[in-house]
Amino acid sequence: MPRFSCPTCGRGLINILQDTLIKKHPAWIANLPELGDEFSDASKNDVRNCGKEEFITSLFLKCDNKGCGEIIASIGLLKDEMIVGYDKYGGWCSYEERFYPASFYPAIHLLEIPLKTPESIKSKIVKSFPLFWLSPSACGNAIRISVERLLDECGVLSKKLNSKGNEIELPLHARIEEFGKKFEYLSNLLFAIKWIGNDGSHASDLKVEDVIIA
Repeated sequence: MPRFSCPTCGRGLINILQDTLIKKHPAWIANLPELGDEFSDASKNDVRNCGKEEFITSLFLKCDNKGCGEIIASIGLLKDEMIVGYDKYGGWCSYEERFYPASFYPAIHLLEIPLKTPESIKSKIVKSFPLFWLSPSACGNAIRISVERLLDECGVLSKKLNSKGNEIELPLHARIEEFGKKFEYLSNLLFAIKWIGNDGSHASDLKVEDVIIA
């Protein structure tokens, strides 16, 4: 598991506390017989031998900054993953346990936010952090909203008068285009975030990798 900075102090790194990990088989494994026979299709032993074992898991982490010591709780899925490699003797494979978090509390910060970032932008970015593990689509949408707040802070208009003299909301795309007249390179980056955010709003299959790109 990679080491993240502490969400409370921002200076220390969080480490797994020994002996706090609790893991239990999900029902689809727990309800299997330990050993199979001619009357059963599968067993716990079959699951282990095929590298399909998984556990619903909880654990605690602690900040290593002595002036902080924040405690973070996490839940997720611990799974056996096949590792394939090659050496001078040929191909080989083995299994290792990998933890797939579903949540952290307090939410860990996935990136360092500059100190001078306006609160209106920072709050939206921070809101996206806990969503990253549970719903990449919702996370992508939260990041998209932070782009809107960034344009607000840069003074890019969010409304205009139409041909009838009525005030209408400008779509985010048009606002980024206006921003790009002065900052073309930055506008291209904002368009990329907008597209990912749009996918998060209108689809449910946004992947973690897509959010990382944003």
